[in-house]
Amino acid sequence: VLGDRLEMTVHRGTVSLDISDSILFGPASAALSAEGLALLNELATVLQTLPYQLSVEGHTDNVPIQTARYPSNWELSSARAARVTRKLIEQGVAADRIRAVGYGDTRPRSDNDSAEGRAKNRRVTFVLQVETEPVSTPPLR
Repeated sequence: VLGDRLEMTVHRGTVSLDISDSILFGPASAALSAEGLALLNELATVLQTLPYQLSVEGHTDNVPIQTARYPSNWELSSARAARVTRKLIEQGVAADRIRAVGYGDTRPRSDNDSAEGRAKNRRVTFVLQVETEPVSTPPLR
């Protein structure tokens, strides 16, 4: 239902949804765009129905930022994750199963040597902790 506005990755125990920062925010800002608000409203409708724990992770590229509001990429990524988290809670996602995390530029998806690579790194990732089958271990002797 969310179309090509996000990228889904499935790993053992988690499902990650990546949304480009350009959809959600303006440059060097944690204020949600109109398009970002609409997308989060749609996403919240889906997330409300799921029982999983959710991490909202803010990511940036490695280009340093230094503004009065955001002295580094850590503050910007954290502010973005917190803003998205707050919006999802306002839209009905249970606050006790969601958290906000800012990673700055420490978890790139691509290299930062090109504009395209930096654009891939500027994102918000939604990580759903899905249930997995318990791993059986042999009894201790």
